[in-house]
Amino acid sequence: MENEQKLKDVWIKVLAYLKEKLSQATYTLWFGEADLIALDGDVAVVSHPSPFKKNILATRYIDIFEEAFEMVLGAHVKVIVHCDAEDRLAEAEKAKENGPAPSPSPAQKPAPIGIDAHPEYPVYNSEYTFENFVVGSSNKFAHAACKAVADHPATDYNPLFIYGASGLGKTHLLYAIMNQLRREQPGLAILYVKGDEFTNELIENLGAKTPERFRAK
Repeated sequence: MENEQKLKDVWIKVLAYLKEKLSQATYTLWFGEADLIALDGDVAVVSHPSPFKKNILATRYIDIFEEAFEMVLGAHVKVIVHCDAEDRLAEAEKAKENGPAPSPSPAQKPAPIGIDAHPEYPVYNSEYTFENFVVGSSNKFAHAACKAVADHPATDYNPLFIYGASGLGKTHLLYAIMNQLRREQPGLAILYVKGDEFTNELIENLGAKTPERFRAK
């Protein structure tokens, strides 16, 4: 418990230093979900749920990370950025190479790889399905288009653009697509990016003159 409190105290001070040195957009985008999980001597281990952002932190921002820890602790600290999702994917690939493992009991059966192993999946919400979407004259075309996307992903209506006032069911339809795909094609990669996050990443990469990184993602 004492060690956990120490980690928390150090991390709060490190984040405060980063807030002073970075713009609010940069801090929120890249450091908002990071967490200090270990501090052993002159090595600090920081975890981030996103493999993409983890790589950015481990390359572009590692110097200011180490600078922040040095300011807080009074000594140079080597910072290692870690991502649990990558470990889970690596373990899954290793398991495939070694052959299938014994089937777990129903109560212990894990979620399929491709769902929880991708940290940028939106939160699963089983309430948003095509079955319980109320179809009317104003949304029947949108409903049909979204169902076509779910039945034939990356083929029909690619890209699909939905526009409408708040409360008309846009989010419901987007989650309905995702829920059907997760149910029928659990290995399919699904990335959910909010508009402000997309814009922030674009601006960051343009400012850093690394548009190829943004394009690759």
